[in-house]
Amino acid sequence: EGWHVPSDAEWDTLTTYVKLQPEYVCEGCSGTDDEDYTYCIAKALSQPTGWSNTGTGCNAGNTGDKANVTGFSAVPAGRFSDGRFSDFGDYAYFWSATHDGGTDAKFRLLYSNDSGMLRGYDLKDFGFSVRCLRDPMAVTTDSATAVTKESATLNGTVKSLGKYTEVNAGFRYGQHKNYMVFYAEKADAMTATGSYNVDLASLSPNTTYYFQAYAYNGTDTVYGEVKNFTTTSADGQPCPGAPTVS
Repeated sequence: EGWHVPSDAEWDTLTTYVKLQPEYVCEGCSGTDDEDYTYCIAKALSQPTGWSNTGTGCNAGNTGDKANVTGFSAVPAGRFSDGRFSDFGDYAYFWSATHDGGTDAKFRLLYSNDSGMLRGYDLKDFGFSVRCLRDPMAVTTDSATAVTKESATLNGTVKSLGKYTEVNAGFRYGQHKNYMVFYAEKADAMTATGSYNVDLASLSPNTTYYFQAYAYNGTDTVYGEVKNFTTTSADGQPCPGAPTVS
């Protein structure tokens, strides 16, 4: 929970970022990238031990300029297929979560005699390495409960803390969907995923309120979807024709 196998697009984000950083690109290396191959970054992504090749020049391997400067520390663990392990010390295969047809999925590959990272596809029942990504911070807005003429309970769920050990969670709300100017926050920070709620008071009868869950830590803030509820009339009945909870 809280982690996932990266998609092919997320692998693209990694290779594109590394290639754009001059301090990560192997000096003296050249080549024209295409959609399935990124030149000159293998050395920066591979751990400095365990490779069969000495790794001189810009190939993935044990020594040389830019060795593992990204800290990615790819291990040449090889693969498992046809009932046996192979390619240990020569290849680092990494699965993506992106399917390629019914039986295949996309992967990334580093090779001890090559300077780049390759995209390919292979059978899903093969055994490749997996490098997981932490899920981003996420929150959902749940339906309001205990709605009366002047009060309601707002409910939300923190689905992921992202890279943080705790987040603050709450709601913004108001009588206009695009102008929610009031805020109600949970008193204590969330140190684990789960549901939370905040009670509202002093609301107006027969009034529709819009609300949206949020979670934040530092400069990062995420929001759930916008929902609404309608307070009851003064005699305890909903306003005729108005929705109550959605």
